[in-house]
Amino acid sequence: MSVNFRNLAAILMIILFSVSPVWATCGGGGGGGVGGMSGGGGSGAMNPGVYIVPWNVRAPKDPPAMGLVLYWFPATLNELQKSSLRESRVLSLYAGQCVSMELADNHTANAAKLVGESKLPVAVLATPDGTPVSKLENTNGKLKVGDLEKLLQNEVKQRETSLDASLKDARSKAAAGDREGAVKLYQSVLGEKCMFPRKAKDAAKELKKLGVDVARIPDAPVFQTRQSAQLNRRCARGSEPNCVPNMLPPKDCILWHIEWIPPIPLRCAI
Repeated sequence: MSVNFRNLAAILMIILFSVSPVWATCGGGGGGGVGGMSGGGGSGAMNPGVYIVPWNVRAPKDPPAMGLVLYWFPATLNELQKSSLRESRVLSLYAGQCVSMELADNHTANAAKLVGESKLPVAVLATPDGTPVSKLENTNGKLKVGDLEKLLQNEVKQRETSLDASLKDARSKAAAGDREGAVKLYQSVLGEKCMFPRKAKDAAKELKKLGVDVARIPDAPVFQTRQSAQLNRRCARGSEPNCVPNMLPPKDCILWHIEWIPPIPLRCAI
């Protein structure tokens, strides 16, 4: 790796705030992250009504990542400014479901292990301990956001299939009278509620039948292509009431009911 962004967080913030000053209306997320939905009124290159991926620069004081980590190793500052990886509804939604979006360079922990022999730019999906899961190599020096979305979605589907198997096994154990075994499996699925809220809700229903109390689980975001496109259009027009974010808790701008994404969407109420 030859790239070395020693002041990566500062560079990222300068680029993003110079492109869209409305992002300065609220903050949060830690590590210099920027994300959410951008609407009309910005004065830069970003398109109206798009979702800005909350790429973070992890700071030493930040809590450990959970779920999965998607690392983006850019090759140049120009790429950082113009890459298609900056705008994606799919990536933005997953960022609110325990997939940490992290901008990386050769100072990133486990950078050599993550990048390996690949040439920059490269994107790497990994576990929180830095173990690579899958990798997106560049094509003619560029990373395409559609390819990165597919890479992440494929891994999520594999994990979802594993949870389906656990749910099936748990039901079999419950039917056979093995309450303890069933509860253990259901609780393992429930533990994945951040990445898989729908599966966690299924597990919660079954746990309640077995006499186990479970706290409410937030609704899952809408990922279906047609519904997602409709929501994007309505949000861009300002005709979708659930796109209006609220400050709950302070310094966290959250889109409720339809989707939950990291800061910062436009028109954050402070």
